[in-house]
Amino acid sequence: QVLQRLFPVDRGLFEDKVANVWCSLSILFKIKSVLSAETQLKFSFACTLLGALPSCLKLTMNPTLRGFKLSLVICALSFFLFSFQVHEKSILLVSLPVCFLLSEIPLMSTWFLLTSTFSMLPLLMKDGLLMAYGITMLAFLLVTATCLSFLE
Repeated sequence: QVLQRLFPVDRGLFEDKVANVWCSLSILFKIKSVLSAETQLKFSFACTLLGALPSCLKLTMNPTLRGFKLSLVICALSFFLFSFQVHEKSILLVSLPVCFLLSEIPLMSTWFLLTSTFSMLPLLMKDGLLMAYGITMLAFLLVTATCLSFLE
């Protein structure tokens, strides 16, 4: 039961309207009906690995702190975009390494964090957290605009 919960292979590649590659691609090509669950699993694994591999190789060849932070973001994005059974809340796993880049790339980091949180708005509204979301996002925007120089 624990393994089935951790690795929900029987559910298929994605559910609902997750903003990853598979959900977007399914509009043109019905992946879930054409490929078996096992093939979908292998294909998503290969795409996830191929998405993260260039960044990891570059980091191995030329290790820098900035490269490490960017590699964390790229690997997390690769998992969000190409993994098997991604949930909407998984974008928060990408947001964490983006926070490490706030001081180096303030405008893009702030934009990504605001956009990724906005993408979860339907879930937040369903849980009655609209006011908390609005106040928190305004506070975050105020702090980043004050402390970081992304307006320059």
